[in-house]
Amino acid sequence: MSEWVRLADWKPVQAQLHEFRGRFTGDELLGGFDVARLDDGLTLTVRGLSHITATLEPRAHDVFEAAGVPNLDGLLVAFKRDDGGRITGLAIGPDSLHELPFQKVASN
Repeated sequence: MSEWVRLADWKPVQAQLHEFRGRFTGDELLGGFDVARLDDGLTLTVRGLSHITATLEPRAHDVFEAAGVPNLDGLLVAFKRDDGGRITGLAIGPDSLHELPFQKVASN
């Protein structure tokens, strides 16, 4: 039997938000994502055929939930770090079954 563990709430401080900014691309989908800082939070813009921008709400350490756009509401975005603690990519879980990986290719 699996046991679920609730993760502690996490809200990054302003100084931490710059780490998440950047352009992310992946092999599985045409296009990618731009993560930018806006006021006291982050936005996620879908690149490719259309430019859709959602706000990112923190849910757990390095995990955010997209909000404000019907097609993206509830989408979880998990940022990935290397051994040195630098953000190297992100993964989205569109169907809660598997993650689609995206590599960071530029900082904004």
